[in-house]
Amino acid sequence: MIFGGATLAVSTAGSVGALATLRLVAGIGLGGAMPNAAALAAEFVPVARRAIAVTLTIVCVPLGATLAGLIAIPAIPTIGWRALFMLGGAVPIVAALVLFWLPPESPRYLAGRSERWEELRRLLRRMGHPVEADAIFQSETGPESRQQTRAPLATILEPRYRRDSLALWAAFFSCLLSVYMVFSWLSAILTSAGLGASVDEQRHHICSTLVA
Repeated sequence: MIFGGATLAVSTAGSVGALATLRLVAGIGLGGAMPNAAALAAEFVPVARRAIAVTLTIVCVPLGATLAGLIAIPAIPTIGWRALFMLGGAVPIVAALVLFWLPPESPRYLAGRSERWEELRRLLRRMGHPVEADAIFQSETGPESRQQTRAPLATILEPRYRRDSLALWAAFFSCLLSVYMVFSWLSAILTSAGLGASVDEQRHHICSTLVA
């Protein structure tokens, strides 16, 4: 929702500064979506396929950016860059609303709530696990998990989580940095290779319009 809302707002940007600020907010939203999507894939995919599922989930982000770039080449001269950003913001917002209802609840969460065990049994059967009709489940966190409140954000920097948190941040930051650097330089590389300057011309047109 953050990514979609900020992308929609880009269509109203009147300066390069506003464009950069909104794109930064959109990047924060996208940066939060990727690890959450990877975590969901890791939880619901069988262990034997977990690594490839997480990899494919992460790869879909640059793949989507590539497809968006290919769509933008013919779309910008036809509908303009503002309409393109409106479309690019509306699609993830619709997807977020659908995903709010579509994915099943976490099995670990359901295991700690006996009144939802029947839902858990159905979910496990869909995942390929044979489950008896009267199966009883035990939460990994114990029965007191019901009374637990949401942990504060600072928890991830406590001594027991700090190393893993910093390592994950560094890994995702490095991966995204390398991907976006390639995307930023790709048009210049293709142009220098003699594949045409249409992408650069469109980028110059966008920047000129914003400055004006």
